[in-house]
Amino acid sequence: MIKPYPHDSLKSKISNAQNRFEEGSPLLISPSWNQEKQEINYIDILKKKQDLGLKGELYVIEYEKNRLNSLGKKDLADQVKHVSKDIGDGLGYDILSFNEKDASFLYIEVKTTTYTSKQDFYITKNELEFLKNESQARIYRIYNFSEDRNDLGLNIYSKE
Repeated sequence: MIKPYPHDSLKSKISNAQNRFEEGSPLLISPSWNQEKQEINYIDILKKKQDLGLKGELYVIEYEKNRLNSLGKKDLADQVKHVSKDIGDGLGYDILSFNEKDASFLYIEVKTTTYTSKQDFYITKNELEFLKNESQARIYRIYNFSEDRNDLGLNIYSKE
């Protein structure tokens, strides 16, 4: 015996999805007939990404201050700035630090992930343009980030 295609079930799923979409609730529709709908909370995802990014930036500020202090450049270490927080996130970099040799500015864009160093990362057009045009720009790529920082890694990229 051939079972009829479950038109009513599909019609019901589409109707429910349309109603939820019109209410503004994000939703992922599964192709499985027996699986319930899964809601994705994009606001929570964004907040977690922002929180991770901020933690990475704070780590780099600490790293840069320690680096400069260990080189006997306490005056420069005291001037490291968290510009993405203090000024805004549209400058093309997050941290303003200093080159220990000549005290020139060092512009640092921080990219943080809880995954391995092989994980791709996103860069905005503004960040890319700044990095391409500024010889003292760097990307500090933090990977394996966790609260305890046990297995944390850092790669530093520059044009040089």
